[in-house]
Amino acid sequence: MLEEKRLEVEYIISLTILVLTFLAVPYLRELVEPLVAQAFLLLVSLHIVLFNIDYIFKVADFKFPVIQKLELIGRITLVMVFLGFVYIFFHILCMSLALDKLKSILIPIFVVVGLTIGIVQKILKPYLILRNVKILIAPEKIDIYSDYDDTEPLFIKIENGNKKEEIKAEIRITFPDDVLYNIEYDGIYDRRREYSREIELPAKRVWMRNISMKYEGNKTKRDVIDVKIFVDNNLYEKVVEAVLKVQ
Repeated sequence: MLEEKRLEVEYIISLTILVLTFLAVPYLRELVEPLVAQAFLLLVSLHIVLFNIDYIFKVADFKFPVIQKLELIGRITLVMVFLGFVYIFFHILCMSLALDKLKSILIPIFVVVGLTIGIVQKILKPYLILRNVKILIAPEKIDIYSDYDDTEPLFIKIENGNKKEEIKAEIRITFPDDVLYNIEYDGIYDRRREYSREIELPAKRVWMRNISMKYEGNKTKRDVIDVKIFVDNNLYEKVVEAVLKVQ
C-alpha cells in the first residue's frame, strides 16, 4: 500500500508543478485560460484532501463502510486530475498552433471524452466489479496426515457480490508431491500436483469447496500449497504452509 501511495503522491506533485510552471512562464500563461487552471488546482486540492483522509484511516486500521466509498471517490478524482491535465495540455497545444478559440476548446474536450470512455470501459468498470468480489482461502497452515479424516480441509470461497455482472474465474492449485486430494461435489480424486478449473459465477452467487487431503509419503516434511485465483485476468494468490506428517 505504501508504495502505491508514494507513486500517487509523486504523480500528483509532478502534474501540479507542471501546471504551475505553465502559469509561471509568460508565453505559456497567455495560452492557458485562468478558469481552467484554477479548476484544475481546485480538483488537485480536493483529491489531496481525500487522499489524506483515506491514508490516515488505513494506517490507523479503521474499518468503516465509508472508507471504501472514500477510496472509490479518490480513484475517480485521481482520474479527473489526469483528464484535467490532458485538457490543459491539448488546449495549450491548440493555442500555440494559432487555432481559433472555439477549436482550442472543442478539440481538447473531444480528446478528454474519448479518454473518459476508454477509462470507464477498460479500468473503472472492471475495478468496480472486482471490488464486489470476495475471496477466502483458509486455513493459513495445514497439517496433512495419511488419512482424510485426520486432516483439516482446505477451504476456498469465491463470492460474487455484484448485482448484475457475471464473473469468470480460474482456480489453479499446486499441491506438494505425494498428496492425494479429494474435491467435494466435483468427484475428483487425484495426486497430480497441478489442479485447475474455470468457473462462471452469476451475480449474487457463491462458489465454495472443501478440499480434503492425505499424505502418501514416508517422510515427514514441510511444503506449501500454492493457490492462484484469476478473476477476469486479475490474480489473487495465497501460499498455505503445509506440514506433511507420517503417522
